[in-house]
Amino acid sequence: MGRPKLSQAEQRSHQVTLSLRDGELVELKHRAGVAGLTVPDYLRQRALRDRLRISDPRRLGAGEFREVQRLAVNVNQWVRALHQGRRHPAGTERALVRLHELLGRLLPEKRD
Repeated sequence: MGRPKLSQAEQRSHQVTLSLRDGELVELKHRAGVAGLTVPDYLRQRALRDRLRISDPRRLGAGEFREVQRLAVNVNQWVRALHQGRRHPAGTERALVRLHELLGRLLPEKRD
């Protein structure tokens, strides 16, 4: 005797194709095995049950955040030096352009 037929709502009739590199496939199979699942079941659970982190293009990553902090400290030192009559060090302009780029990503676009 065979298994009872699934209802229309229970049937999985759609497929999704995924391309992976060799190393990614090995890692995927390993993770599925550790979880005690088949690769399709593992992917299904990861995709449908886990909370995904949606990246906001205006959000800075950890490395970029540290870069902003470092540049802000430098700007503070440069302003202090300028107030004391000293010249700004080489690379100041390049650093300020980079800081402007990073901070520009955090601000909403100006609409006229």
